[in-house]
Amino acid sequence: MHRAIKIFLLLTTTSLAACATDPSNMQPGDLRRQSLLQAEHVVELDFPQVQAALFKHEAACGSAPKFQLQRGETSYGWLIQKDSPDDNLNQAIVAELTLLEGSWRQGFRTRIDIYSYYQGSEVKARIRRLLVAVLRPGDCDPDAVPFLPIDPEERKQYKLIDSGA
Repeated sequence: MHRAIKIFLLLTTTSLAACATDPSNMQPGDLRRQSLLQAEHVVELDFPQVQAALFKHEAACGSAPKFQLQRGETSYGWLIQKDSPDDNLNQAIVAELTLLEGSWRQGFRTRIDIYSYYQGSEVKARIRRLLVAVLRPGDCDPDAVPFLPIDPEERKQYKLIDSGA
C-alpha cells in the first residue's frame, strides 16, 4: 500500500512540475523575478493615461503593447509586448505596472518594472519600443527618440538597469 502511495505522489509531483514549466500556461507574474528584471522606470502617468498613450500609439504605428489589469486589483497591471500574437509569455517583454498614489506635491505616477527571459541588444530594442509607446505615443521610430537610453552610462539617470549584455 505504501508503495502505491509513493508512486502516486511521484506521478503527481512530476505532472505538476511539467505544468509549471509549460510556457503555454504562464501568467505575467511568472516572470516577476529579480534575475529577469531588465529595466525599471517611473513615469508621471496614471493608468488611464498609459492606456490612452497605447491607443494613440497603436493608431499611429499599427501596434502597441497590450495593457492588462491584475485580477482583483486596480493599482497593479501589466504591459505585454509580443512580436507575434501566437508567442508565449516566455518570448514576450512583460512590464509590471504599479500605480503610485499622488500627493499634494505630485500627481499619480506609475512604476514600470520590465522583465524578459532573454537579454541582449534585441531585448533592449524591444524595451525601448515599449517605453516609446508609453512615453512618446505616435513616434513610430524608437531609435529617433533621444531621451530613452538603454545604454549603461545613461541608465541611472532614467532609472534603467543594464541587462548585462
